[in-house]
Amino acid sequence: MAVMSKRRSLWLAGIAGTVTAVLAAAGVAIAVIPDSGTNVIHSCYDNTTGALRVIDPSKGQSCTASESALNWNGRGINWRGSWSATRSYAVGDAVTSGGGTYIVKAANTNSNPPNPNWTALGRPSYANVFSQSNETNPGTFPVNISSNLTTVGQTTGVPAGNYTVTAQVLVFMDNGAQDIQCLLKDSHGNYANGYSETGGPPDSASTGVVQTLSLDDAFPAEPANTHFIIQCAKANGADPNASEAVSVSLTANLVAHVVFNGTSYTTP
Repeated sequence: MAVMSKRRSLWLAGIAGTVTAVLAAAGVAIAVIPDSGTNVIHSCYDNTTGALRVIDPSKGQSCTASESALNWNGRGINWRGSWSATRSYAVGDAVTSGGGTYIVKAANTNSNPPNPNWTALGRPSYANVFSQSNETNPGTFPVNISSNLTTVGQTTGVPAGNYTVTAQVLVFMDNGAQDIQCLLKDSHGNYANGYSETGGPPDSASTGVVQTLSLDDAFPAEPANTHFIIQCAKANGADPNASEAVSVSLTANLVAHVVFNGTSYTTP
């Protein structure tokens, strides 16, 4: 009985091999699903019956007028955690950044989402943005920086929650000016864990220098109507040279809340 089963298996295998050889000799194309390289699976959804069929566009297959194209990535998502400027990201990698979740469309390095290299899977449900410069608001900017902490920008009031706050300050330092320090705080007097400082005085023989200071920190359990503030001051209070904040951008993102397909969700 075992001998007969073995012979039957060999016979079936031979038939399958012969059929494959005949198809190949006749020029019959064998489908490639999912797509080689991209791993994308293509299908067609019947708008009337709801039937779903898988197709191979490389063989000229396509959806009919009564069907809708439905594609998905057979590779799945490669979760990489929080975005990092020092990592290289490939198509299919996913990260969190600024309270949102993003997946790579085009391989990149040091390309902070959101931008055309990424597709948003989930966005922050709330973001408060302050952005001013001497071009958009010449009546206020540039802001002179003194030896005392000077407010150069602040958000409006925000809803209660946990926040990540990012900021950038473009600082002009006159020739011979000393270091400038900037820091983040909330309207309740709570300061961020760190500060940002310019890289030293410019050449005293020059006409000045422009430097960008970047800050990023978390502010948990903020009550409603909190304002986030960025302040700057001269590190050397006796410095008589001029220093100014030319432009400021400040963004507060509500974390643990994301939006998928227009619906807001609270995450752990």
